[in-house]
Amino acid sequence: MVLVLSEVNIKGIFMKYISVILTLFFSPLSLAFLFDGKQDVQAYACEDCNEINARNIAVANAPVNNCDIFRNGSIASYCEPISKEILIPVHKTKDIYKFIVTTKIDSQNRPFVSARAFPLTSNQSAIMHSYLDFNDDLINAISEASISSSELFPKPDFIMSKSAQGAGNNDSSCDSHPTAFLSSPESKRAIRKEIRDKLSDSFNGDTALELTHEKLVNGGGISLGQGQGVINISFSYINRNLIVFRGDDFDNRLAFNVHLASDSMRDNQVVFNLELNKGWTKIDGFKYGELFGGGEIDLTGVLVSNCLIDFLTNESESDGQQPTTGGGSGSLSDPFYGLDAFNNNNSMNFCQSDKTVKTCSTTEDGSTKCASSRLTWINKCGLAN
Repeated sequence: MVLVLSEVNIKGIFMKYISVILTLFFSPLSLAFLFDGKQDVQAYACEDCNEINARNIAVANAPVNNCDIFRNGSIASYCEPISKEILIPVHKTKDIYKFIVTTKIDSQNRPFVSARAFPLTSNQSAIMHSYLDFNDDLINAISEASISSSELFPKPDFIMSKSAQGAGNNDSSCDSHPTAFLSSPESKRAIRKEIRDKLSDSFNGDTALELTHEKLVNGGGISLGQGQGVINISFSYINRNLIVFRGDDFDNRLAFNVHLASDSMRDNQVVFNLELNKGWTKIDGFKYGELFGGGEIDLTGVLVSNCLIDFLTNESESDGQQPTTGGGSGSLSDPFYGLDAFNNNNSMNFCQSDKTVKTCSTTEDGSTKCASSRLTWINKCGLAN
């Protein structure tokens, strides 16, 4: 599920790094510093590279030379070499490597790549150090934006049982349960506002504007209004997720991938974008995908919360099939289920529910994917079917 979180005025945030007004936007793939000028410089951020690693990255991204020495027939012609500046800023060590990478065409009409280490210009050094400082602040802001279980309101106080005792009452404590995010638009809005406010506070307390639901613009980068050249910073060699959590309970927490992008219609704005991380989101000890990944799961003998049972009961879809006939003592180990449940007035008797729950999420690119999962659980008779 992708949610545009906020538009934060960042004027002043990066002024300690850069003395010019800029527009910030940040995509998972690339970050660009744009200047007035003709020179195009490419940079590839690396989490922890030495000079050898950095050189290998530079060589792997050498400019393509499509010249053919036999383009005029059988007589070989001269092909002009093509060069490109490549910078490698390193997050861990703060080192910045620069290479002039050249692709020549040899006498056998084959490309030959060479990479020479070269000193940075003062302008390039300033921009790369500004980027590294920004990256540190970004990591710190994401870390501080996570919400601990003790900060949640109301305090998490879920009833955990193999039965559904206490379910069906829509207990207010379930507002702090991960299923609250899936249950209603109001809950989604409230939860993303929590995280929006925390992210805003982490960026030096700048005031966040109201949310929008428009699809984020394509592209990504930081645009500067003065200077020379263009520096595009790619994150293709960074293997990491920027994740913010709501709740620190190992069994119950929401996790979101945080992306940043720009609103091209407004200057000095950063737009936060949340995408539900299904691998790190946990619901009653289950990963999101284990419950709602489109498979089948039997919860009849599993310790689950009243909040999860409430959600399944409220959100499950009728399949149009008649309940199977059955009986039992009405106890959890031998529940009533099927047609016998309709004539059972004892609220302490239990019935088996076997229904489909449909959940949908929106990916970062704006597409919506839905999954229908078949779940079986025990609930009080009268609520289960």
